[in-house]
Amino acid sequence: MENLTKYRVRRVDLVFGIGYTDDIERAKATLAEMVGADKRCLRSPETRIFVGELGPSSVNVYCRPWVRTDDYWDVMWDLTEIGKTRLQNEGISIAFPQMDVHVHTKKSASSEVWPS
Repeated sequence: MENLTKYRVRRVDLVFGIGYTDDIERAKATLAEMVGADKRCLRSPETRIFVGELGPSSVNVYCRPWVRTDDYWDVMWDLTEIGKTRLQNEGISIAFPQMDVHVHTKKSASSEVWPS
């Protein structure tokens, strides 16, 4: 077990799942603007924003700013909400698990008559 509060700075790990048809570069730029506008996010170490995973229902964009340890939770919660709102305002969808179900039916003589 490690006590992370002993460190002066911590990295906030945010993941935003966007739709496969959404503009990745626009999403990354939006998140970079969000981090740049938040004075609690440190300039050094540098924030990393990148596509980290192609999930089953989303392209997962990782946003990893560094903050003072005392600001960690507030920044995590605030940027999660702000990021969702800003991405949606830019027309970028926030993906969620979906499943398409295709039902194929085979018509037979016995299926046309219901039992009484």
